[in-house]
Amino acid sequence: MDSFFVKCPSCGAQNKVLISKINSQPKCGKCGSMLKILDKPIDINYSDYKKEVLDYKGHILLYLWSPT
Repeated sequence: MDSFFVKCPSCGAQNKVLISKINSQPKCGKCGSMLKILDKPIDINYSDYKKEVLDYKGHILLYLWSPT
């Protein structure tokens, strides 16, 4: 895998980023905002599931747990 998708924090567009360009401060192809490369997992809840998981075009690793 030589690239991955990054969701723009400003407009929500999916951007394909080459691994070789991670450190060159990639920008969104749609709105020009700086892309945030996540280096740790994010917490989501039920209402975020569709937006963050089902609509994402890249690979996703889910860790599911229940407080009960």
